[in-house]
Parts: sequence; C-alpha cells; structure tokens
Amino acid sequence: MKRGEKGKLNTRIWMLIVIFVAMLGVLLLFLDKLAIRETEAYSAAVQQTTEVTTYQSGSRGTITDRNGVVLAYDETTYNVLFYRDPNNRTPVDSARYTHSLIEAIRIIEEGGGKTIDTFYINMLSDGTFVYDFRTSNESVAASRKRNFIDACNFSNKDLTAEEAYRILRASWCIPDEMPFDEAKKIMSIRQEAVMNSYRAFEGVRIATDVSLAVVTELDMQSDRLTGILTEKSSYRVYPYGHTASHIVGYLSKQVTKDMTGIGYSYDAYAPFDAKQTETNNMLELGYSYNDLIGVAGVEKTMEAYLTPHLYGRLGTTRILKNKRGAIVEVLDSMQPTDGMNVQLTIDIELQKVVEQALRDNIAATHEKQEDKIRSNRSKYEKLTNGDTDSIKLAETGAIIVMDVKTGEVLAMASYPDYDPNMFTDGIDEHEYEELFGKGKNQPTLNRAIGIRTASGSVFKMATGLAGLMEGKLTTEERISDRSPYYYFVDDPKTKVEQNAPSCWTSNPSRHANLNLARALTVSCNYFFYTVADRVGIERLNYWAGRLGIQGTTGVELPGELNVQVGGQKARYVCE
Repeated sequence: MKRGEKGKLNTRIWMLIVIFVAMLGVLLLFLDKLAIRETEAYSAAVQQTTEVTTYQSGSRGTITDRNGVVLAYDETTYNVLFYRDPNNRTPVDSARYTHSLIEAIRIIEEGGGKTIDTFYINMLSDGTFVYDFRTSNESVAASRKRNFIDACNFSNKDLTAEEAYRILRASWCIPDEMPFDEAKKIMSIRQEAVMNSYRAFEGVRIATDVSLAVVTELDMQSDRLTGILTEKSSYRVYPYGHTASHIVGYLSKQVTKDMTGIGYSYDAYAPFDAKQTETNNMLELGYSYNDLIGVAGVEKTMEAYLTPHLYGRLGTTRILKNKRGAIVEVLDSMQPTDGMNVQLTIDIELQKVVEQALRDNIAATHEKQEDKIRSNRSKYEKLTNGDTDSIKLAETGAIIVMDVKTGEVLAMASYPDYDPNMFTDGIDEHEYEELFGKGKNQPTLNRAIGIRTASGSVFKMATGLAGLMEGKLTTEERISDRSPYYYFVDDPKTKVEQNAPSCWTSNPSRHANLNLARALTVSCNYFFYTVADRVGIERLNYWAGRLGIQGTTGVELPGELNVQVGGQKARYVCE
C-alpha cells in the first residue's frame, strides 16, 4: 500500500470514530434526560391514580313459614359481568368492547348459558321496530323510556324506535352483517351498561348461573376480553314452586329513579336508610339498575327488610386505579351485610292441602257445569243465541284459612297460580303472554284479596250478628222458608213481587223452623232475607263495618282492594 493511500485510510477511520463518539454522546444525553432529568415527570404520570369506591351486595333475606320451613332463599352461583370504563369512550374503545362481547357471548352460549335479553327495542316479523319496555303498566313504561332516553344521551326525546336503534347500533360498532337477533344480545348488554352509569365503576350482570367451565375459560382469556369479568354471587330460589306463589311473590329488575312508580314509598325505607336521604330515588338508597327488587307478594311488602342493596348493608371497597384502569392498591374494604329474614304466619303443609282442595273443587264444578250445558243444550243455545262457548264456567277461585282466635292467616290459596322461579332468569315473550296477556285468567293475580265479588253466604254471619245486636232476632227464634221472599213497602199490604228472590233449595219444607245456628248450617237465604229486612240497610252496614268487612284488612300483601257493602252511600259513590 502506498503512503498516500494509507493516510487516506487512517483519515476515514478517524472520521468514523468521531461520528461514533458523537452519536454515543447524543445517546447518552438522551438517556440522561430520560432516566435522570425527566424521571420525576414520567413517574408522576405513571402514578396518576383515581380513587374509586365499589359496592358489593350480600344475600337477600330468607322467607320462611310459621314453622321455619324455607320458602325463598338465595343460592350461590357464578355470574358474568361487563364493565365499561367511563374514561374510555372513543370509537376504538367501543369497537373493542363489542368485539369482547361477541366472543364472551359465544363462550357463554357454548357452555349452556345465555345472556340477558333486556333491550328496549324489538323488531317485528315485518321488519318494523317498536319500543318494548317489558311492562303493561303505562306509568312504569313511561318512566323506563325517560331513563332510557336520558342514559343514551339522546337530544331528541321523541326518537322513534328505529331511529334510536340505528343510532345505538352505529355508536356501539355492531358489525353491519350481524342480524338483529344477534345484535340484540350485544345491545342489551350495552344498554344495561349505560343505564347503570349512575354507578359507573361497577359491572353489570350479563349472564347468571353459568358453569364453572365458562368462568374458567373467560378468566383464562381475560387479557383479550376487555371489560369481561366474572363473580361469585347468588340467585333467588323458590323451593315450593307454585305453592304459596301469591303469598311469597317474586323479584324483577324494575329499579327506577322514582320508587313511587313501582309502588314503593320512602316511608318503608326510612328506618333502614343509613344516610337518611329522604328520597324517592332508589339509586340514592343503594340500588343499581342491575338489581332485582320485589314486585309481588311478601317479596314486595317486605322489600326494605329483605333487600341487601341499601347503603347501610352494602359492602364497600376503596381502590386506586391508574390511567389504564388497572388496580394499583386496595385502600380498605368492608364486608356486606345480608338482608333480614322474614317469617310468615302460614303453614306450608296446610297451604298445600288447601291449594289442592281448591283445584279439585274448581275442576269438579267446571265438569258439572259442562254436563249441565250438554244435557240442556237447546236451552242454553237459546239463552246465548247459539254461542254456548261464551258461557263463563268455573275456572278461578280463592280460599283463606285463618286462626279465629288470633286472626293469623294460616293458608291463602288463589287459582290459577304460577311458579315464581320463572322470573329468576327472566321470562320470555310466551311466558309473559300466559301470565299477563289480555283474555287470560291472570295467574299472578291474588284473588283472595285482589278482586271485588259478591261475598255470598259468608255475609250471612254478619247479617245474623246484626240481628242479634240490634235486638231484631234471638238465638232461639224460629223462621221457616216460604220462598220466594216478598218485600213489603211501608205496610204489610204493599207487596213488591218483581224479581223476588228465593232460597237455593227447591224444597222449602227442608228449611222449616230454623233457628240462627241451623240457618247458618244449611245456609238458608230466606232466613237471612228476613233478618236483613228487620235490621235495615243502615244498621246492617254499621255492623258489617264493625266486623271489618268494609275497607281493607291491612294484610301485609300488595294488591288488596277496598271492599264496599251495598247501601245508599255505596250507591252514591258508584253514581
């Protein structure tokens, strides 16, 4: 190598060394800035945290009969939840949540479970979209619509069902090719999440009572299933099914801001309201939209005692979360308290006997009525203009058994009845129609207290007592049946013969020389027409009131109607 070429090579090497040293220096300066000068700034950014308080519920109180037999209880189960971080609201976040829900729904359904179906919009067979607020009560439906519109932040309060559906589907990034039935599953879940924004740091239940295998698979894939959580929880069990269903009642997801809309008042909660908020907003008492609440029977009247969802009973956990939503630290926690237990006066074994007797009696009466129509078809066709199917036969009824010394209700049967376990996972459209559809026999109606019908022969006891107390009858006076019973106006000579009533027996001589005890035994109509005439309507009303027949009994069950006894006052009220 020549001397000149060797010099050029040395120069190039030195140039490379200088460049390398310069680059190294720049790198060291950058590392110095990153690792030393900006350490505090980056550390502060990483440590930015938010303190969050989450709430946990205990178990709902147990309902038992007078002997301690359990009629309703909570059973341990596993649920799947969806948690939507309120800080993550971009379209990218929405798409990620929807993708997670699609995968979670697949895992749940393959494991034999199903997700909630609560979406307030439905599509009819002709493709028309309609609102479906899952209730026949207009005030409740209106309240739910207001909550739905507010939660979804719709500026137009009068959106049609289709307009609301299109907006939500686009906002929640539902794939265009997904059919409505599949999209509805996702939209039900997303709806529950926005409806629960009042307690945004809690997940909403999207599937209940799933298998342990489903929980395991979801937990294993938790890193890629954003917002999907699992929990150990409980669900309501009614071990006697149809038996005492009208007494025990059932639960439903009907929590609203205005508790008066579903028949509750703050007075029932006041003794248990830890914050003494004096509010009609159930969410301020501790409930969330995701909670179940009693809507029938003792489950409703004793809700304030049974529920675990009041702030004074909820468990709390204070945690620190970083900007990415990960838990940094658990500050403190308090275990939840279960709801109170409630013991009833009924005897479940007696209740079963009474219900079976009621069913048998209705069936036997129905059959006799059908036989009577068949044997006299021409007569009944004439009376109904050929439409004998319009004749109402025995299909419903009620029985109450009470302790005459204490007034305690030992059994209360109403037919037809229903199984409250149907409501645990939510009823489908067919079940809803059977239970609440028009023209049905309303199985959920407690006919023992919820309808007004003529009391019939039961009122003869009130008539007999009124006769004794007013001195118009003695226990030994004898009256014979001389049907029909004619009413005399002003004097014994003016007789009213129109529509004169008769006793039920076709042989009046069977009811001759009856005293009060015997008249009650054979239920003689003529005897008590006579006594009622002597007493007069005003005093008969008075003694009926003293017996508690008018007004309500105050039984601790929802749906009891006021009772009226016929008379001038009742007539004026009706007019």
